[in-house]
Amino acid sequence: MFLSSRVGLLCGLLLACLVNMACAKTWQINSAAQLNEVCKQVQAGDQIVWANGTYADEDIKFAPQNKGQKDQPITLRAQTPGKVVLTGNARIFIEGSHLVVSGFDLNGGSIKSDWVIRFERGSEHCRLTQTRIHDKNGDGHKAKWVYIHGRFHEIDYCTFTNKIVEDNLLTVWLDDAKLDPAKGVGHAIHDNYFANRPKGTDKNGWEIMRIGDSKTSMMAAHVRVYRNLFEKCDGEIEVISNKSCFNVYENNTFLHCKGQMTLRHGNNCIVRDNVFIGEGHELNSGVRVIGEGHVVQGNYMENLNGEQFYGAIVLNNAFAEGPLHGYWPVKDCVIRDNLLINCRSPFDIGVKPETSKAFVAPTDTLLEGNTVINPTGLAVISFRQEKQGHLTWKNNRITGMEITQKLVAGNQEPLSEDAFALLKESPASVREMALQRLKPLDREDVGATWAR
Repeated sequence: MFLSSRVGLLCGLLLACLVNMACAKTWQINSAAQLNEVCKQVQAGDQIVWANGTYADEDIKFAPQNKGQKDQPITLRAQTPGKVVLTGNARIFIEGSHLVVSGFDLNGGSIKSDWVIRFERGSEHCRLTQTRIHDKNGDGHKAKWVYIHGRFHEIDYCTFTNKIVEDNLLTVWLDDAKLDPAKGVGHAIHDNYFANRPKGTDKNGWEIMRIGDSKTSMMAAHVRVYRNLFEKCDGEIEVISNKSCFNVYENNTFLHCKGQMTLRHGNNCIVRDNVFIGEGHELNSGVRVIGEGHVVQGNYMENLNGEQFYGAIVLNNAFAEGPLHGYWPVKDCVIRDNLLINCRSPFDIGVKPETSKAFVAPTDTLLEGNTVINPTGLAVISFRQEKQGHLTWKNNRITGMEITQKLVAGNQEPLSEDAFALLKESPASVREMALQRLKPLDREDVGATWAR
C-alpha cells in the first residue's frame, strides 16, 4: 500500500512537470516596448526571444509580473547568442525571481545613468549569462557596468572588456543581506572574462569588482567568486576589492594585471587556489590582507615585481581605533601553502602610507608551508615597521637565493629554527605540479562562448 502510494505520488509529480513544460510559451519580440507588454503575461517556464539585429537606445526592463520557479525560470534571450547588439544608451534592468537573461551584446555607445545592467533590490535567484559588455564608455560618463542588488544571483560566462570610464566595473551591494544575515546575499560570479582595463586616475574607484562597501563591511555577504580570468586589469591597485565578510575567491587567474586581490574591509574571507602571473612589472602584485580571520592558501604567484603595497603577499598595518573606511588590524589570519616564484618581495609585512597613522602591526597570524623560489628582491621577508606583532613562521621552504640577498630585512624578532628550510625538490618539478593542479585559465576557458 505504502509503495503504491509513493509510486502514485511520483507519477503525479512527473505528470504535473510535463503539463507545465507543455504549457510553457515562447514569445517573440524586437523592442523594449513589446517586452513591457509580454511581462504582464509571461508565466514560469516561458521564454522571451528577442529577434536578431542591432538596436539603439533600448531601455530594457525585464520585470515580469509573475515569478519564475527554480526549475522553470522565465528567460529573456537573444534569438542567436551575440546577434542581438545593443548600442547607444541601451541598458538592462532585471527585477523579479528566477529570471534568466542570456545572449546579448552591449557593444559601444554611451551610458545615460550610473549603470548598464542592474539587478534590482528584492530580486532573487536571477542569472546573467552568455552576455558581453564591450567598450561602453560613451562620452566618459562615470558609471558602473553591472550593479547587483538582491540575493542569490548568478553571473556566469559573460565577457567584460575595454572599460575606460571611472567607477567599478561590477559592484555587489548588501542592502538585502539584512533579510537573512546568516546567508548574506549569496551570489555566484564565475567563468567570466574581465580584460583590458587601463590605468585610471590616482583616485579610488577603478576596480574591476567590489563586494560590499565600507558602510556594510562587517556584514556577511557569502559571495563566491571563482574561475574568472582577469587579464590586463590595470585600473588601480585593487583589481578586486573585498569589503564584506565570509566571501570565497578561488580558482581565478590574474594575468598581467597591474594590481592585486585586496581584502580591503571585512573579515573571515578565503583566497584559495588562485593564479597570479605577472610580466615583471613593478605594479604586478598578489594578495593584500587587511582584517581578521582571513585564509590565503594554495595560491600560485610568478613574476610579480612589486614591493611595499604591491608585494606578492602583503600584510597591512592598521589604525588603533579606525573608522569603517580605515585600515583594520590583521589578526588571526592563515597564510599557507602558497608558491611564489621570481617575486621581488614575497612577504611584505606592516606596510602603510608614509603620511598614515596606521601603526598597529599584523599579529597572531600563521605563515606556514609556503614555498619561495628564486626571489628577485633584496629580501624574502620585508618588515616595514620597527614594532612588530606576533607572527608564527613554520615549515616554509626556499631556494635560489643569491649571496647578496637576505632572508629578512627590517626589525623583527628572530625567526624560529623551523621557520624556513631549503627546498629539497627540484624547483621545476614543484612549479610543474602546481600548474597541473591549478590549471591557469586562458581566453578559451571563460566568458561568453560566442565572443571567444
